[in-house]
Amino acid sequence: MALVKLFGNLRNYAISPQVDISGANIAAILDSLCENNPDLCNALLEDGDIRPFFKIMINGHDIELASGIHTQVNENDQIAIFPPIAGGKQ
Repeated sequence: MALVKLFGNLRNYAISPQVDISGANIAAILDSLCENNPDLCNALLEDGDIRPFFKIMINGHDIELASGIHTQVNENDQIAIFPPIAGGKQ
Protein backbone atom coordinates (compact mmCIF):
# COMPACT_ATOMS: atom_id res chain seq x y z
CA MET A 1 0.00 0.00 0.00
CA ALA A 2 1.09 3.56 -0.69
CA LEU A 3 1.55 5.96 2.23
CA VAL A 4 -0.52 9.15 1.87
CA LYS A 5 0.56 12.15 3.97
CA LEU A 6 -1.54 15.28 4.38
CA PHE A 7 0.00 18.66 5.13
CA GLY A 8 -1.17 22.03 6.42
CA ASN A 9 -4.85 22.57 7.10
CA LEU A 10 -5.76 19.38 5.20
CA ARG A 11 -4.94 17.51 8.41
CA ASN A 12 -7.98 19.18 10.03
CA TYR A 13 -10.32 17.49 7.55
CA ALA A 14 -9.05 13.93 7.85
CA ILE A 15 -9.32 11.18 10.41
CA SER A 16 -5.52 10.79 10.34
CA PRO A 17 -2.70 12.93 8.88
CA GLN A 18 -1.28 9.86 7.16
CA VAL A 19 -2.78 6.61 5.97
CA ASP A 20 -1.84 3.55 3.93
CA ILE A 21 -4.07 3.18 0.86
CA SER A 22 -3.91 0.86 -2.11
CA GLY A 23 -4.84 1.99 -5.60
CA ALA A 24 -3.55 1.72 -9.14
CA ASN A 25 -3.35 5.48 -9.69
CA ILE A 26 -3.92 8.83 -7.95
CA ALA A 27 -7.61 8.87 -8.92
CA ALA A 28 -8.16 5.51 -7.16
CA ILE A 29 -6.17 6.69 -4.13
CA LEU A 30 -8.30 9.85 -3.88
CA ASP A 31 -11.51 7.81 -4.20
CA SER A 32 -10.45 5.59 -1.30
CA LEU A 33 -9.30 8.57 0.75
CA CYS A 34 -12.63 10.36 0.22
CA GLU A 35 -14.69 7.35 1.30
CA ASN A 36 -13.57 7.77 4.92
CA ASN A 37 -12.93 11.52 4.86
CA PRO A 38 -15.82 13.39 3.19
CA ASP A 39 -14.71 16.77 4.61
CA LEU A 40 -11.27 16.25 3.10
CA CYS A 41 -12.88 15.37 -0.21
CA ASN A 42 -14.90 18.59 -0.18
CA ALA A 43 -11.80 20.65 0.57
CA LEU A 44 -9.58 18.94 -2.01
CA LEU A 45 -11.92 18.23 -4.92
CA GLU A 46 -14.35 20.23 -7.02
CA ASP A 47 -16.57 18.37 -9.50
CA GLY A 48 -14.24 15.37 -9.24
CA ASP A 49 -11.11 17.38 -10.09
CA ILE A 50 -8.37 18.56 -7.78
CA ARG A 51 -8.95 22.20 -6.85
CA PRO A 52 -6.45 24.68 -8.32
CA PHE A 53 -3.22 25.27 -6.43
CA PHE A 54 -3.31 21.98 -4.48
CA LYS A 55 -0.16 19.93 -5.04
CA ILE A 56 0.08 16.17 -5.04
CA MET A 57 3.52 14.63 -5.11
CA ILE A 58 4.64 11.01 -5.49
CA ASN A 59 8.08 10.42 -4.02
CA GLY A 60 8.81 14.14 -4.38
CA HIS A 61 7.62 14.44 -7.99
CA ASP A 62 4.62 16.59 -8.94
CA ILE A 63 1.89 14.45 -10.56
CA GLU A 64 1.12 17.32 -12.95
CA LEU A 65 4.50 16.69 -14.59
CA ALA A 66 3.51 13.04 -15.08
CA SER A 67 -0.04 11.96 -15.95
CA GLY A 68 -2.03 14.00 -13.43
CA ILE A 69 -4.63 11.98 -11.55
CA HIS A 70 -3.92 9.06 -13.86
CA THR A 71 -0.33 8.82 -12.60
CA GLN A 72 0.41 5.24 -11.62
CA VAL A 73 1.03 4.42 -7.96
CA ASN A 74 3.27 1.62 -6.74
CA GLU A 75 2.96 -0.23 -3.47
CA ASN A 76 5.91 1.50 -1.76
CA ASP A 77 5.22 5.04 -3.00
CA GLN A 78 4.82 8.01 -0.68
CA ILE A 79 2.14 10.47 -1.71
CA ALA A 80 2.13 13.97 -0.23
CA ILE A 81 -0.86 16.29 -0.56
CA PHE A 82 -0.27 20.00 0.04
CA PRO A 83 -2.87 22.78 0.30
CA PRO A 84 -2.38 26.10 -1.50
CA ILE A 85 0.42 28.13 0.06
CA ALA A 86 0.58 31.90 0.01
CA GLY A 87 2.42 34.61 1.83
CA GLY A 88 5.95 35.74 2.24
CA LYS A 89 7.66 39.06 1.89
CA GLN A 90 6.45 41.61 -0.62
